[in-house]
Amino acid sequence: MPAPEGNDNAIGNDGGRPTKYEKGYAKQAFHYCLLGATDKDLATFFEVSESTIDNWKRENVEFLGSVKRGKIIADANVAKALYKRATGYKYREVTFEKIADKLTLESMADQVITQDAYKKKIVTKHLPPDPGAAMNWLKNRAPTLWREGFDINLNKGEDIEIWSAEDVIAFQKWKQSQQPDGN
Repeated sequence: MPAPEGNDNAIGNDGGRPTKYEKGYAKQAFHYCLLGATDKDLATFFEVSESTIDNWKRENVEFLGSVKRGKIIADANVAKALYKRATGYKYREVTFEKIADKLTLESMADQVITQDAYKKKIVTKHLPPDPGAAMNWLKNRAPTLWREGFDINLNKGEDIEIWSAEDVIAFQKWKQSQQPDGN
């Protein structure tokens, strides 16, 4: 005997609202993640909550794979660009230089066809390393070596007094005055 209509406890009724997920979402999520989208961005794009995006990733292997692949590729492209910027690189620049005004291409009795003449110029340029990009790379790749604000504690539990430059100079003068020969 089937369960009465509207019975929320019927076998096969998982409860909850039907999913808004559609098969084409995996492809859309992949392309959006290539542009740097976060899960929050995906939620806004699909007009759902972040927890719904998490559910879709748990329930749809294709969606999860698309999101992961898109994010990995985007991160790799940024890392590659940052690395190039940090180490410097050469690139080719193509320009066109005007070499003559109004060259005559064809001349007829009542009409002259002219065109400006240009020379294609290919120049190899070097972009030097960017120290800011290098520091950013190093801080993220080896944070324990390159982070700012080191907390070095060599006193093994003892308090260290921090002296200003003026304090150090005053101490040096006092120390010199305490020496018997005055030097």
